[in-house]
Amino acid sequence: MSGLELILAGAAPDTGNLGVSALCYSTVANILKQREDTHISILGHGSHKKTEQFTVNGNQTCDVVAAKHTRRFYDPSAFINIRCSIKLGPLASKTAKMFRNANALLDISGGDSFTDLYGKRRFEAIVLPKIIALENNIPLVLLPQTYGPFVEGGKPRAVAQDLIRRSRLAYARDQYSFEYMKELLGGDFNPEVHKQGVDVAFLLPAASKEQVDAKGLTPPREPSTEVFGINVSGLIYNDPDNAKTQYGIKVDYHALLKTFIEHVLSQSAGDVWLVPHVHAPYGHYESDLFACEKLKSHFSEAQQQRIKVVNGDYDQC
Repeated sequence: MSGLELILAGAAPDTGNLGVSALCYSTVANILKQREDTHISILGHGSHKKTEQFTVNGNQTCDVVAAKHTRRFYDPSAFINIRCSIKLGPLASKTAKMFRNANALLDISGGDSFTDLYGKRRFEAIVLPKIIALENNIPLVLLPQTYGPFVEGGKPRAVAQDLIRRSRLAYARDQYSFEYMKELLGGDFNPEVHKQGVDVAFLLPAASKEQVDAKGLTPPREPSTEVFGINVSGLIYNDPDNAKTQYGIKVDYHALLKTFIEHVLSQSAGDVWLVPHVHAPYGHYESDLFACEKLKSHFSEAQQQRIKVVNGDYDQC
């Protein structure tokens, strides 16, 4: 049996967001466990001049192929270039031929980015791989993800409805998103196509203690100490005003985190670990590390002894 040629979109391993990297690893690692002869090309943000490798399961590799939303239409990795080149037959670019030869395009939209919340360009970047697939009769499979929210009556909502309706399969990753997808589709909802799944991150393998120790992470863990891990969103914490206006977040995120951590510290003898998963440059509004350290500084000296900020060379596993 010849191997499948699959493209994975919306899960680039080069974003600095370990949540997205977790979706990528979980997806490709488990596909290759089921069918070792499958060839997977992951759409990334690098240069068209070099194809990177992404390793899973110890020794299995996938290609990371540059394919991105950019105004540089002459760049072979630009979606607009791929979209045009794919129609050129034997003269098509290497990336365009990759699309044309694919048995299916699997798209996970970064887990939670199939929405108009993040602006027009981000929405375009999310939907263009889906559009290219459908334009060229490549089966589109929407992996378990969040759908919406979308502005009622807006163009992105109509585009999303059409893409979900025309997908070969579309999975929501939780009950809330499944109900939203059903509402979005209305009479076009098809239970044979549109299904509720679970977040693929649940398939992510855990690193062994030896692997973690080899990373030399700070802080080192004391085996006898109970640990409560919390991810602090830099996107929300570092710019709360924008979080309220753009994302509709009504809760006081700073106060919520402080109150929750104080409760954990008062009700247990354990430590709280603040775990960054978006590795933006320190000081950048999306930097989780920057947010974690700012949050820790608002506690008393005694409390800070039990609050640790995880730092070091760690990955999604």
